[in-house]
Amino acid sequence: MTKKTLIIFDMDGLLLDTERLYLKFWRQSFQDWAIDVDMDEFEKNVGIGFAELKERMTNLLGSEEAFFRFKDYREKLFWAYVDEYGLPIKTGAKEILSELKQRGIMTAIASSTQESRAKKLMEIAGLQHDFDVEVFGDHVEKTKPAPDIYHQVLDLSKKNKAECLVFEDSLNGIMAAKAAGLDVIWIKDTIDLSEEKHLNLAGAYDSLSDAWPTVLQAL
Repeated sequence: MTKKTLIIFDMDGLLLDTERLYLKFWRQSFQDWAIDVDMDEFEKNVGIGFAELKERMTNLLGSEEAFFRFKDYREKLFWAYVDEYGLPIKTGAKEILSELKQRGIMTAIASSTQESRAKKLMEIAGLQHDFDVEVFGDHVEKTKPAPDIYHQVLDLSKKNKAECLVFEDSLNGIMAAKAAGLDVIWIKDTIDLSEEKHLNLAGAYDSLSDAWPTVLQAL
């Protein structure tokens, strides 16, 4: 493996333990609104951008107006939780970012989340100054699983594909990174991809802390 000079991170479910919260409050919202949904199928939305989520949810709920009312309800549940309990950070996230910074390794965030929301979440988590390159869902025409976000990271960083290593937790994110020709390490979150051997991953771990020895070898 070529020595890596840029480490790229997804955000939701990878650095921040938000995907679990989103699914928790989507589930509660469906229950409160008496909407019958197959949550196993709904979890396939993990990692997609806002535009695609809106389209899928509008089809489910019948109108954009219903989608926005429903989303606002879930948002109230989510932010009430964050206000009371804070924003949980994934195991090893701060430590691995600190280690990379100390070693002078460039880092990037590549998230399907819209910039304003992502930056608010990162500020709450204390991660707002940790990245050399930032690309968000509203910076590109198509979000994950399309490779656009990763193509833009490559353009902004001036790195070649072989120098980059990506961390992702979702299938949509992995598909996006692989479509861009990048090496990917999967960190387990809400979905178990351990049986997906065809993904040809550079590594698979339960946490960023567990993945650090592999990253160290790649630097």
